[in-house]
Amino acid sequence: MQYTFLSPGSILTAIIEIRKQLAKQKLDRDIFESFYFNKLANKKPEPKNIYKFRRNLKLLQRQGYIKLFNHHNKMEILLAQKGRLEDIKASFNRAPKYNNGRYLVAAFDIPHKDKTVRDQFRQFLKENNFKLLQKSVWIIDRQLYDQLLQFIKEYGIEQWVDLFETDKFKIRSNRA
Repeated sequence: MQYTFLSPGSILTAIIEIRKQLAKQKLDRDIFESFYFNKLANKKPEPKNIYKFRRNLKLLQRQGYIKLFNHHNKMEILLAQKGRLEDIKASFNRAPKYNNGRYLVAAFDIPHKDKTVRDQFRQFLKENNFKLLQKSVWIIDRQLYDQLLQFIKEYGIEQWVDLFETDKFKIRSNRA
């Protein structure tokens, strides 16, 4: 994986990837910092680079992607909800396509009082290459059931969204 040295995005991506590799929820900041400089960035941890790295960690914290906290005199990094959502979104691009004409269908009925959430979810589906069948029914030919279900639960809209996989449905031929 190619990283743009010390950018907040590359640091967040590295946190997500290393967390998966180590199967840990929390990362020790000093160990992560050392790993980031030595293995991922191939840069020496000079004082100015360490300062920039830690400043960008604080930025990710202010933006809501991570949580930084002291635990037994060690700084630890934990993905916040926004960071976990980014992790889920990133997995969408890696999902394989279904074979034999299968599709994942997402149908939702989010109340009008939650219009903002509904519009954000609709925009999320659109940005992730789902195709619109009807205003609240979207399909995709990728194996994303588990990832989308995790996103829906994390976003707190599971009571309004139905997901199913199918290989049998007809789409009108006069559809634009």
